[in-house]
Amino acid sequence: MFDELIDVLADRISEQVCKHIDNRAAKAEASGPRDGIAGNAELYAKLRARIKEYGMDHEYLAKKLKMSSATLSRRMTEKRPWLITEIYTVKEILQLPKDRLHEYFPKDGKI
Repeated sequence: MFDELIDVLADRISEQVCKHIDNRAAKAEASGPRDGIAGNAELYAKLRARIKEYGMDHEYLAKKLKMSSATLSRRMTEKRPWLITEIYTVKEILQLPKDRLHEYFPKDGKI
């Protein structure tokens, strides 16, 4: 009997979680594209690809830049501008060619 009760509770919790996820997805869809990393894949697409190419994630890169991952996210979503010192640090970490920095850090984050 106890196992049946656990199964019923687990099913109800699962249903509630699914409803919550569906509601959040519907709200996000209704509000249009987000400015977050997943929301606009165009922002800094080439830089994102280079980060992945080097086997890094955003947390690791943020640590190397001595900033929080939230700060890096704001840079990558154009909520805050990149500082020139940050751009040059990323250039060194990811071995970006200096004559192509404009491709990785384009105006308004897009080529």
